[in-house]
Amino acid sequence: MTIANLALLPDWNSLDSVRRAHSDLELAAIVFFALLVVMEALAHNSTDDKRRHLFDTIGIWFFAIAVICELFAYRYGQRNDFLSASVISSLDIKAGDALDKASQAHDLAQSASNIAGPAKKKAERAEREADSFERKIEFADQHAADAESHLADALQRAVNAEKESLALKAQLANRTLSDDQIGEIKKRLKQFPGQPYTITAYWQSPESLAIANRVQTALVSAGWAYSDEGTKDMLLGGVVGVDIWTHPDADEKTKEAASALADALEREGLQAVSMQENPKSPKTNMISINVGAKR
Repeated sequence: MTIANLALLPDWNSLDSVRRAHSDLELAAIVFFALLVVMEALAHNSTDDKRRHLFDTIGIWFFAIAVICELFAYRYGQRNDFLSASVISSLDIKAGDALDKASQAHDLAQSASNIAGPAKKKAERAEREADSFERKIEFADQHAADAESHLADALQRAVNAEKESLALKAQLANRTLSDDQIGEIKKRLKQFPGQPYTITAYWQSPESLAIANRVQTALVSAGWAYSDEGTKDMLLGGVVGVDIWTHPDADEKTKEAASALADALEREGLQAVSMQENPKSPKTNMISINVGAKR
């Protein structure tokens, strides 16, 4: 869009209007970036594919509007710089004229000493006008600097909002285990072949189910003995990360296997802790693995 096109917008030649429009556009961009984050969060937490698609689509439109606002804000920022420079240039010319007048008045006062009184007054008045113009120039310079600072601050806020959006997306993304990570877990646990275990996914979360399946793959490949005794496909509960339970009276090999499993999962980026069951429960060498979604 050219300057000629933008000149059709209201008050395009008014410095105050341009500055106000620039500020409003920056604020609008920040608002739509924030709405984009909200839509992405709603899409992530939605279990309905149509609603998730709807939220993603709305988020994309919010992002597009925010970008458009930033583009217009950029053009208004350029226009603000141009108008500020024009004001400063005009004041420089006026100040130069005023200084010339002051110099002429001073020469007249020197050559006409018999009317020194009136001439001196005129010279002082001209000097006061020059000082006034200089103060106006200083004010214009400060005003332009403030406008540039405001633009830089608004752009930084937009950048920060985008970074926060990306960080939130990363935080909301589901955890998983790659094939390489499963290989590393297998290496650390294959020293406990035949170790019996159960595994349960909590929170009715696709994430916890996916992690439970990947941990199951690693343990089976390491030679552990899976048991479905007491295992449920899905439960509601307060598990966050991976809880690894053993009986207090379990043999030392079982306790070592549970500790090694917790350490292997921690090394691959999963929150895992080895815990002991109620000592009143029946003694067993079974390891119970509970996988929960992150908050």
